[in-house]
Amino acid sequence: MRDKALLDSVLYMNRSFKYKGFHMRNILALGLIVFFCSFASGQMVITEWMYSGTDGEFIEFTNVGTDPVDMTGWSYDDKSQVPGTVDLSAFGVVEAGESVILTEAVATDFATAWGLTDVTIIGEAATSLGRNDQINLYDSVYNLVDELTFGDEDNPGTPRTQNASCNIPEADYSETLAQMSWILATVADAYGSRMSTGGDIASPGRIVGYALSDYDMDGDVGLSDLVTFVTCFTGEGISYDPLPTGSGLTLDEYGLIPVDADQDYDVDLLDFGVFASCYSGEGNAADVYCGRSIEEAGTTQIILNGDSITVEGTGVTVDGTTATITTDGSYNVSGTLTNGQLVVNSPTNGLVEIILDGVNISNSTSAPIYVVDASFTSIVLADQTQNYLFDASEYVYDDPTVNEPSGCLFSDDSMAISGSGTLNVQGNYNDAIVCKDKLVVYSGTLNITSVDDGIRGKDNLLIKDGNFTLVTEGDGLVSDNEDPNWGYITIQSGTLDITSGGDGIAAESEVTVEGGDITIVSGGGHNATISYDLSAKGIKGLVSVEIEGGTINLNCADDGLHSDNAVTISGGTTVVASGGDGIHADLTIEIEGGAVNITDSYEGIESADITISDGDITVVSDEDAITADNTVAISGGVFDITSGGGYNANISDDLSAKGIKAAVGVTIDGGTFAMSCADDAIHTNEGITINGGTFEIASGDDGIHADSTIDINGGTITVTNSYEGIEAAIVTINDGNIHVTASDDGLNVAGGNDSSGGDDPWHRPGGGIPPGGDTGNYFLYINGGNIVVNAAGDGLDANGSIVITGGTTLVNGPTADNNNAVDFDGSCNISGGILVGVGSSQMAQSLSTTSTQRSIKITYNSWKSAGSLIHIETSAGTEVLTFTPAKAYKSCVFSSPDLVSGTTYKLYNGGSSTGTNTDGLYTGGTYSPGTLTTSFTTTSIATNVSAP
Repeated sequence: MRDKALLDSVLYMNRSFKYKGFHMRNILALGLIVFFCSFASGQMVITEWMYSGTDGEFIEFTNVGTDPVDMTGWSYDDKSQVPGTVDLSAFGVVEAGESVILTEAVATDFATAWGLTDVTIIGEAATSLGRNDQINLYDSVYNLVDELTFGDEDNPGTPRTQNASCNIPEADYSETLAQMSWILATVADAYGSRMSTGGDIASPGRIVGYALSDYDMDGDVGLSDLVTFVTCFTGEGISYDPLPTGSGLTLDEYGLIPVDADQDYDVDLLDFGVFASCYSGEGNAADVYCGRSIEEAGTTQIILNGDSITVEGTGVTVDGTTATITTDGSYNVSGTLTNGQLVVNSPTNGLVEIILDGVNISNSTSAPIYVVDASFTSIVLADQTQNYLFDASEYVYDDPTVNEPSGCLFSDDSMAISGSGTLNVQGNYNDAIVCKDKLVVYSGTLNITSVDDGIRGKDNLLIKDGNFTLVTEGDGLVSDNEDPNWGYITIQSGTLDITSGGDGIAAESEVTVEGGDITIVSGGGHNATISYDLSAKGIKGLVSVEIEGGTINLNCADDGLHSDNAVTISGGTTVVASGGDGIHADLTIEIEGGAVNITDSYEGIESADITISDGDITVVSDEDAITADNTVAISGGVFDITSGGGYNANISDDLSAKGIKAAVGVTIDGGTFAMSCADDAIHTNEGITINGGTFEIASGDDGIHADSTIDINGGTITVTNSYEGIEAAIVTINDGNIHVTASDDGLNVAGGNDSSGGDDPWHRPGGGIPPGGDTGNYFLYINGGNIVVNAAGDGLDANGSIVITGGTTLVNGPTADNNNAVDFDGSCNISGGILVGVGSSQMAQSLSTTSTQRSIKITYNSWKSAGSLIHIETSAGTEVLTFTPAKAYKSCVFSSPDLVSGTTYKLYNGGSSTGTNTDGLYTGGTYSPGTLTTSFTTTSIATNVSAP
C-alpha cells in the first residue's frame, strides 16, 4: 500500500504544480530515494542475434544485472567451442542494462547502418555465424558464461535469422537452445526493432523486452522507475534534450527516450498517465506491451474537402489542393480530394506516419500520394476504413527530364504499409504502388489495379501479412534493383490473389515464400497463347526461388516457378498449371519437402541438375516430366508422373515425352513412383543407378532406358506396360524385386540411343546385332534379386552376353517363334541363382557349356497351355522345380544349384501343389503328380531334354 500511496501523491503533486509553474523533478527524486531496493549482481547474457544480414551479422550481449561487468579478457566462439577465439576485451566495462555488439561488419559501418551513437561495437569478427550454429560466451578464465544453439534446419520451427534478428525473451535467458516460441523481429515490435539502411530488421544495442515504463529493465514497473520518470519530467511543450543529469537514459536515433510515451519530445502528465497505468509495484512482473499503443498526442489532422484542404496541427503546408508534409511526425488524413496531391518532403531523420482514415484522392496530372523525401514513411490504414487512390492516365512533369513519380502511390524512400483498413489503388499511368527503396507490408487489405505493375519495391519487397487482390497488365509484385545485394521479394504470410498480364511475382534476385495463401493467374492462364518475348511466369527470381511454406496456386501461360539460377522447395503446397515448364531453373532444382502438384505443363520440372530428397510430387506434362541437362538424383519422395498423355497415347517420333530424363545420369536411392509415360519412363543418354524405391511404371516405349549402363541394386520395380522393359548397353542387377511386362523384349542389352519416342534403330522384332555392332560390348549381369519377365518378344535379350551369378529370374517369354525366352548372341554363363525361362521353341537356346552351374533345356513336341505345371524331381522324389507358366509354352530352360551331375530326374506336366506360389514358382508343400512325360540324366553342364 505504501507504493500505491506514493504513486497517488505524485499524481496529485504533478497535477497541482503543473499549473503553478513549478518544476518538481528534484523534490520528488529526494523524496523517493529512501525506497531504492537492492538488485542482483552483473550478469552478461546473449539477448539478440542475426546470422546473416545485408548490413552484417551480429550478436548482442546485455548486462541484465545491476552491477557493472568488466569484459576484459572475455572471448567468443561459434560451434567450434574454443575459448579465446574472438577477443572481447574491447567491450571494457559494461554497465548494468547496457548492450554491446559483436559483428562481422566494420564497426563504423554497422553503427551508421543502424544509427547507433553510444553503443560499444566490436567489428570485423574473424568467426562468422552459419544458418545452424552456436554462440559461446567465455569469461577471462575461459568459463562458459552463456551459450545458444540455433538453426531452423537442425531444429525446424525455430527462427531463421536472415535479414531479421531474434530477441531472446527475458523469461528464456536460461535457455541454451533456440525455441519455437521465439519470433523474428518486426519494425516497432516490443523490442523496439527498426529497419537498417540495408533493409535488415532488428534492435541492436538496446534491450526492449520490457514495458516502456520499466526504465531500469528489472521486469517490474516500480519505485526506481518512478524516480527516473520524475527526474525526466519537463512539463508540456518543454523539450528534454539535453537530458537532465542523473536520468540514466540516452536518446535513441530519433531523439526520443522511453519516458516520452507519446513521443512528442516532452515529458508531461499524459506520459505520466501511461506510466501510472503500467505501474506494477516492486517484484510484480509488468506487461511488456504496456504503454505501446498510446495514441500520439501530436497527430496532425489533414482534412480533405473536395477542392480544398484544412490542417489542424503542425508540419504541413497547403498550396491549393496540394498538402506537403515537411517534418517527421504522425498525420491523420481523411476526406475526399477531387484533384490534388499529398506530398511528403521531410528531410529530417524521423518517421513520417500517414494514417489514411477514409480518403478518396484523385489526380488528373500526377500521383495522388508522392513521397519525395523522408527517412521512413509509414502508411497506416485506419480500422474499418475504405481508402481510394486514383492517378492520371498521363503525367505532367515540371521537369521533363525527371520521370518521377511513376506510380499512383509513390515513394523515393523506404516505406511500410500496415493497419486493418482497406486501400484501393488504381494505377492508370504506370504502376500502382512504387517504392524506390525498401517496401514492407505488415497488414491491411490492398485492392490493386494497374496498367503496368502492381506493387514495386525496388530494393526489396517484404510482405509480412495482409489481404491482396491485384489485377495488372504488367507484373504483379516486383523488385528490380540489379545490385546483387538487392532486388528480392519475401512473403511470410497473407492472402494474395494476383491476375497479371506479365509475371505474377518477379524479383531481380531472390523470391522467398515462407507462408501465406497465394493464387496467381499470369498471361491469361496455362491455355493462353502469348508472344515469344512476353514473360508471363508465376513466380520468378532470377537468382533463386525458395518455397519454404504456404499454399501456392499458379495458372500461368509461361513457367510456373522460374529462375535463371536455382529453385529450392522445402515445404508448403505448390499447385501449377503452366503453358511452359511447371518448374524451371537454368542451373539447379532442389526439392527437399512439401507438396508439388503440376497439373498441366509443357515440361514438368526442368533444369541442368535436379535433386529430390523428399516431397509429394505430381507431374502431368505434354513432354518430359522431370528432365535435366546433366543429372537427376532422387533419394526420397512420393511421385505420380504422367507424360505425353500417358502410356496409351500416340506421340510423334520427334517428341520426347519421358517421365524422368537426364542427359548425363539418373540416380535413385529411394521414393515411391507411379508413372504413366508415352515415352520412356526413366531415361538417360549415359547411366542409370537405382539403389532403392518403389516403382509402378506404364510406358509407351521403354520402362527404363539408358544408352550406356543400368545398375539396379535394390527397390521394387513393376513395369506393367512397355515396349522394352529395361534396356541399356550394359544392365547389371544386384538386388531388387523386379516385374517387367513388355510388348517386345523384357530385359534387353543393345546399342543405339533412344533420345525420343520410338526412334531407337535397334527396336526391332527378334533383336539381333546392330549393324556394325560388337557382341562384346553388351552385357546382362544378374547377380541377385527377384526378376519376373512377361515378354511378347525376347524375355532376356543380349546382343552380347548374359552372366548370371545369383538371384531368381523367371521368364514368361514369347509365344511367337521368331523370339526366345533367353536370347543371346555371345554366351550365357550361369554360376548361381535360379533361372526359369519358358516360351516358344524354334529359337530356344541352351545355356553355355562354359557355365559352372548345370542347366537343362526342355523342348516339347506340342504346346502346353498357360497354367500347366512344370515339375521336376529326382528319382527319389526330391523336388527341384515346380513352376506354373503364365503363358502357353513349348520350351523351358532351367538352371538351379539343385541340379546335380549324373542324377536322374523325372519331368511332369500338370498336376497341382500345396506349396507357396510366388510369381508361378512354388516352394514347400506337396506336389500331386500330373503326367510323367520323361526322365533324363544330367550328363553335361547343359543338358537337352525332349518331351512329348
